[in-house]
Amino acid sequence: PFLPPQAHMPPSQHYSGLGYKGVTGPQGDLLFMLLLDPRFGLFITGPVLALGFLAPVIGRQVRQYLPARELWFLLLTSVVLILFFGSVQYTRLQYIHGVRYLIPVIPFLIIPVIMVLLRLPRWISSVIVLGSIALSWGLAMSRLEEQQSSILAGLKTVYLGGFRLPILTTLARMSAQYAPELAGGVSPLPLFLLVGGLIWLIWRVESPGAAVGD
Repeated sequence: PFLPPQAHMPPSQHYSGLGYKGVTGPQGDLLFMLLLDPRFGLFITGPVLALGFLAPVIGRQVRQYLPARELWFLLLTSVVLILFFGSVQYTRLQYIHGVRYLIPVIPFLIIPVIMVLLRLPRWISSVIVLGSIALSWGLAMSRLEEQQSSILAGLKTVYLGGFRLPILTTLARMSAQYAPELAGGVSPLPLFLLVGGLIWLIWRVESPGAAVGD
């Protein structure tokens, strides 16, 4: 407890010597990493978010959904957050955590994205939304390993190797120690069917209170 602060700092944190405790001006390579690094870039894991910056191009057509002042506030806040975290040198430390810095940007961008989708032809919006759902599903069902150069590498396993859930995959890997009967893997389809049935019941079955009120 009486050691100087630098004695507690691991060697990997030498970036704290840059700028003010690791915070400098915006760095081009950091901005590229945060937005386009294939391991965690914001527009790699969520390319649909880039549509948010097209909202001002649509102009008056968007203002029937969102006033110009609110739109610019959302976009400028997003830009400020991106520039700020593009100045934090600690982004370089861990290969898989870069995206965590830009998570706060998503709520600000998603509203302009929706505005743009509403103005696009219906078939184009449908293709974009379905593609985004497919990408998000694949990313949620896989995990980036340190030796992989892109977070998209896991999509091949997900969409060519059949349905899977990360928790069941982990249990299968631990089967030798804890559950040998799971060594061959476990199909997630029964769980999908169960959850799907519960969701259907929530949507279709009226509650007793609602029936009385009607």
